[in-house]
Amino acid sequence: MTARRVLYFHTFVFFSFVTLSVGASLTFIFFPGLISFPHVIAASVLFLFGTITSWYLSGGCLFTAWENELREKERPGPSYDGVCFDRYAQHWFGIHVRPGVSKYIVIALFLLTIATGVLVG
Repeated sequence: MTARRVLYFHTFVFFSFVTLSVGASLTFIFFPGLISFPHVIAASVLFLFGTITSWYLSGGCLFTAWENELREKERPGPSYDGVCFDRYAQHWFGIHVRPGVSKYIVIALFLLTIATGVLVG
């Protein structure tokens, strides 16, 4: 596995997460009987807890650590510091994200799904 492939996989996972979070919330609102509220809410709570726990235990995103470790093996030298979301938002789209904001975006997406499920369900 290369650092670039980890980056692609991480990007795919993140955009899938955003799509599923927003999609589940919209499904709760517009098609209330289509998906099971308790299962989606429980999964969201578990993934939120797992994400925050992994940030705490590893000091950041596991995918970013994996990407930087592989990048160091491929090309010795400094990798980027901080959150990959912040770096690639700037690098790919020219969007400056203040440090730490991306973690709140991830938490907000989990909470959006949980809150929508609780309020509509």
